[in-house]
Amino acid sequence: MILNSFDIGWQEAFEKRLSYLKELFPELKYKTPTRHNAMLRVEADLKDDPLGQQVIDNVLYCIERDSARTCEACGNGGRRITKEEYFDEPKTLCITCYALILDEIIQALDK
Repeated sequence: MILNSFDIGWQEAFEKRLSYLKELFPELKYKTPTRHNAMLRVEADLKDDPLGQQVIDNVLYCIERDSARTCEACGNGGRRITKEEYFDEPKTLCITCYALILDEIIQALDK
């Protein structure tokens, strides 16, 4: 799994697309995925195939944009939360997951 360090929402939403790219381009090497500005960022390298690299870069760009609208916790529609004093980094969450996660954080602070 490429996205095993992320919550199930992004795993279920994007893992299949990333695996399919790997099937199409077996030489494809993924770099470690990251969260950047509350979006999933995946970089990949396909040596000696500039046209294939362009296809891959375009698909990865679409995944990045889609991740800005996909709750990373559950996979439903979400929105980027870039300024939140309780989160150590920006996240993309639906309102339900945002409320649940924020409640867990606040409860832990009260203990």
